[in-house]
Amino acid sequence: MFLTTLTRAAICAAGSALMLLWAGFVLSPAPGGPQPARPGAAAVRKGRIMDNAASEKHDHAPLADKPKRKPKKTGPGRFIWPIVRIAVLVYLGLALLLLLFQGRLVYHPMREIEATPQSLSMEYEDVRFTTSDGVEIAAWFVPARRAGGRHAKPQAAGGQNVATKAAGTAPGKHAPRRPRGVVLFCHGNGGNISHRLYTLHMYHRLGFAALIFDYRGYGRSAGSPSEQGTYKDAEAAWEYLIEKRGCSPADIVVHGRSLGGAVAAYLAEKHKPALVILESTFSSIPDVGAHYYPFLPIRWLARIRYNTLARMENIRCRVLSMHSKGDGIIPYKLGRRVYEAANEPKDFIEMTAGHNEGFSTQQYEDSLADYFNRVVPIHPSPHSTRPRSFGPG
Repeated sequence: MFLTTLTRAAICAAGSALMLLWAGFVLSPAPGGPQPARPGAAAVRKGRIMDNAASEKHDHAPLADKPKRKPKKTGPGRFIWPIVRIAVLVYLGLALLLLLFQGRLVYHPMREIEATPQSLSMEYEDVRFTTSDGVEIAAWFVPARRAGGRHAKPQAAGGQNVATKAAGTAPGKHAPRRPRGVVLFCHGNGGNISHRLYTLHMYHRLGFAALIFDYRGYGRSAGSPSEQGTYKDAEAAWEYLIEKRGCSPADIVVHGRSLGGAVAAYLAEKHKPALVILESTFSSIPDVGAHYYPFLPIRWLARIRYNTLARMENIRCRVLSMHSKGDGIIPYKLGRRVYEAANEPKDFIEMTAGHNEGFSTQQYEDSLADYFNRVVPIHPSPHSTRPRSFGPG
């Protein structure tokens, strides 16, 4: 996570400051300053011959004309000022690192695709679409479970069911009799889509189709990540579902996790899906930075902002916020702040475990299954008996 990276940067900056300070002391002149060479000696070195009168004049110059040594500093000041210099150098170094390397602190993409939905026996399509600024985005579309749930059960080594191993539930435990809609999933700041397979499989068991995409610079997507770029990537994914898959906005659940919650909030503000899920999401990047580093002027220096809080008043669809008090990366209070700023109708589910573990618990899947059954019984658009978005083709 970007906070860990900033901590390492702080240590490096402190070390650099100490090295600079040490170099300053080693290379600085003696306390009394450089002593001027005798004019006679300088003349001899330059190969010039001075007459005896000139040499005698310089050799017998009055003592008052000779430079005086400055008294050495004594007292606590000689120790305080070096410490102040170190502190200032470290502070300026951290501020400079934050200003220049924000992208590296926030985004942690991985290019290698480690697995595919087929690893969990899910049918899927490897799709591509292009953003408004011409960047090709890689994505997977996983259709909903076929009628009767006749997909093979995924098997792990030794024959143990993968879904049971991951979430403690058998496939299809919460699955409805017909497809419920499509989930547009916006992942967090690290890894790529291959690290979200269990979330895809959970939605598969719950009866949803799903589209998951990699931001530019992640996985097989072209380009390099940026805040505006992630918004354009999500917009292109939305347009793919609407134009290529024939989905209605009323059929789409936009789910964002961590940094992806800020991206999901952008989509929900611009469009009107059936539901937006903001999981382990922050109010803004400067708020997170200010929480961990209150001594830095992060709000002034931040170029990457992801201001989720500012979007909430403009979101007109139903909002589900999810957060854990045990989240050690995104403070719980920031997630609550996002929820409290949302318009009605809105709901809150308190998760358990940490930031990177909460979505793998049994409580997580059971809570979402109960929520969909009780609050948001989404079904495909009535205009078609078999919308293209839910079929395997």
